[in-house]
Amino acid sequence: MNEFLKLVFSLLGTGIIRAVAVVVLVFGGMVYFHRRKNGKKALLPWKRMILTGLLVGYLAIMEFATLSRLGGMGGSGFNFRLFRAWREAWINYSIKNWANVLLNVALFMPLGVLVPLVFPKCRKVLRMFAVALGATLLVESLQWLRGSGIFDVDDIFSNTLGAMMGWCLLTMVLSMAKQCWGRGAAYGLLTLIPVMAVGGIFLAYELQPYGNLSGDYLYQTDTGDVVWTLECELPDAAATAAVYRANAMTVSECDAYAMEFAKRWGGEYDDIYYYDKETYFRDYDTDGWTHYLTVSHLDGGFEYWGDYGDYDFDSVVWAQMSRTEVEQLLSRYGITIPAEAEFFISDSEYYSADEYWYCFRAEEIVTDSGLVDGTLYCHATEDGCYIAIDNHLITYAYCADESICTAAEACRRMQDGWFCGGWFEKDAPETVSILSCSLGYETDTKGFYQPVYYFEVMSPGWDGAETIMIPAMK
Repeated sequence: MNEFLKLVFSLLGTGIIRAVAVVVLVFGGMVYFHRRKNGKKALLPWKRMILTGLLVGYLAIMEFATLSRLGGMGGSGFNFRLFRAWREAWINYSIKNWANVLLNVALFMPLGVLVPLVFPKCRKVLRMFAVALGATLLVESLQWLRGSGIFDVDDIFSNTLGAMMGWCLLTMVLSMAKQCWGRGAAYGLLTLIPVMAVGGIFLAYELQPYGNLSGDYLYQTDTGDVVWTLECELPDAAATAAVYRANAMTVSECDAYAMEFAKRWGGEYDDIYYYDKETYFRDYDTDGWTHYLTVSHLDGGFEYWGDYGDYDFDSVVWAQMSRTEVEQLLSRYGITIPAEAEFFISDSEYYSADEYWYCFRAEEIVTDSGLVDGTLYCHATEDGCYIAIDNHLITYAYCADESICTAAEACRRMQDGWFCGGWFEKDAPETVSILSCSLGYETDTKGFYQPVYYFEVMSPGWDGAETIMIPAMK
């Protein structure tokens, strides 16, 4: 199961335990005060007490989810852009993003059911709407005041929608109980409309030929007062560009790949952690070795390191190897380096002078097997007790030629603000220079390698140039 969903269910279980404790206390209090007022033998209003207990328990869970625990995982600030979270869920198309959106709807559905049952006056649509809106405004305000979350209009919309869906569902049941079939069917349809809309979004994603680019815009960036200066020649791109397919893996295929990889050291994994775009495999003790493997679902790239025992890195001697020796080392892990890849030793300010990182790099090299792109880094100790591999040197298979926009059209889109530019609005530059433009590639959410334009831009006061990505496909 996805680790984010595990976390949600774990926190939900904790919230339910807390809610049960609160309900027991409230229920005991209702029994005590009722019998104190009406006598020990007075009949208890079980129906109202049970409904009130359910409402109190639900409110305890909601308080825990939005304020005490789950709400504490965010920052502080404001979002006044409606549907930004929905757009982000679409762009990234991950379990975590969609769960964040849909759980905000589901969390408030019980409110729309329980409040009208406990307080019959709230069965009127306007009163229920006012309760729902007031509740979510209160939650958002408290999150902002406590610094445990942002004041988000998307949350207000989703929470209110959820509460009104719950109210429609209750109204449907009550109407059918009174044999008002037409009215019940109408409210049932109102409940289903949001469900069908979300289902339509998922269906549209499955039907589109390619995935979404995670670096695409969430909303139109405000560039109205920016003066743009073009300081380079825009490339004359062809009318079409090739789209390639990475070695995308399902979760089960990723597991199979990792198990095959483990055979190279003769062990198995003690822990496996599943995330949206990658899986972590951990083996803590096979003949004294520790092995860490992280595999990308989108392109099959991976990061691996293994060491023997409590390795002393203070006295380590890093292996000095030729290209042939590095390739022989990598072959033990099933890695074949394309002949076209450039080989060099990386210099990095983050490592000591004698820590040799050996690198293979290919920049969009077209071969008989497809497109080779990316970089592989690795290094090892001279005694062979430590090795690390960061393999994102990927061979992409050719899929099709697709129509693309010109560099000039992409430049206009950038100047109009159609890029992911929260950082841009924060800096609020007055003038921006376009230093360069190139056609490159990005992996989308379905594992396709799509053509994109990269613009290198600079503004006075910036520490360095920034890169803006604009999708090239029409």
